[in-house]
Amino acid sequence: MEVPYLFISLILIASYLFTSHFRRRSANLPPTIFPSLPIIGHLYLIKPPLYRTLAKISAKYGPILQLQLGFRRVLVVSSPSAAEECFTKNDIVFANRPKMLFGKIIGVNYTSLAWSPYGDNWRNLRRIASIEILSIHRLNEFHDMRVDETRLLIRKLMTACSSPVTVKFMFYELTLNVMMRMISGKRYFGGDNPELEEEGKRFRDMLDETFVLAGASNVGDYLPVLSWLGTLRMYPAGPLLVPHEASSDCVVGGYNIPRGTMLIVNQWAIHHDPKVWDEPERFKPERFEGLEGTRDGFKLLPFGSGRRSCPGEGLAIRMVGMTLGSIIQCFNWERMSEEMVDMTEGHGLTMPKAIPLLAKCKPRLEMKNLLSGL
Repeated sequence: MEVPYLFISLILIASYLFTSHFRRRSANLPPTIFPSLPIIGHLYLIKPPLYRTLAKISAKYGPILQLQLGFRRVLVVSSPSAAEECFTKNDIVFANRPKMLFGKIIGVNYTSLAWSPYGDNWRNLRRIASIEILSIHRLNEFHDMRVDETRLLIRKLMTACSSPVTVKFMFYELTLNVMMRMISGKRYFGGDNPELEEEGKRFRDMLDETFVLAGASNVGDYLPVLSWLGTLRMYPAGPLLVPHEASSDCVVGGYNIPRGTMLIVNQWAIHHDPKVWDEPERFKPERFEGLEGTRDGFKLLPFGSGRRSCPGEGLAIRMVGMTLGSIIQCFNWERMSEEMVDMTEGHGLTMPKAIPLLAKCKPRLEMKNLLSGL
């Protein structure tokens, strides 16, 4: 009796696969991968790191691709032109966010600026962030504070230059101190209070764990029945932009995109596309000469685009320029050994290095007198 049941099951599965395939063609949906298995869809194809897996799939099937990840229909975009169409022509349609586990827990039940659905709550949060904290006027007012934090960082490096410097923690403490002083007027690291310093370290560890888990593939986001809990181009802080969701039917690249489709823009694939960039695997900052303060279309998306783009772009550009310029001007930097820096990517939402960078710094001779007075 088992053989007939097995045969019937195979017939039903085959019928489902072929019916789904031809129904897709008649609906003018984006290209997909055959087969899409019942229940799990294309989850069997997903391997970490996700952005590299999606880049390989897109290289074979095209820059506009639709996958079925469990019960979620996902549109994967891996070209500047397709990203531009999503964030200009269909900007309002894709201004929504999908409901995912990370947004529920870390986003305080989808009420944070990053994960709030497109609507009045998001508009209020965006208005407060854009006007009260991150507007050009407010950033200019915070200029002296950023200078002060950079000066404190240089002084700390000056006193500890005989020891190896963990670059990740150095920038982490600087960034968090700047943000905390902008919001609350208080530093989080480097104060005279040992308890506050210890609290800062615990907070740093908590954030590290959060971003590692956020970058993991949570099957519960796709199978609700399971519910399981220059450098910006080559190594973007977030290789995949925060997901969007279509609030209504739309058209991208001539294909029909149904309402409720999750949009994933693979900026890592765009930044490493040989059709877009000459020698994409090489670090060539001179390729951006003449583009200071401007975007080169949708070829470079480190802060996203459209109305859900990162509101902290202005602050980030100012901090990167000031910090790197200062520490390069004041110190000579060397590797800890003759080995080249290991750029292997680690796990996490923000694409950290697998092995944190250790470096040695020595004050430049012409800067010693100036630095000793800090």
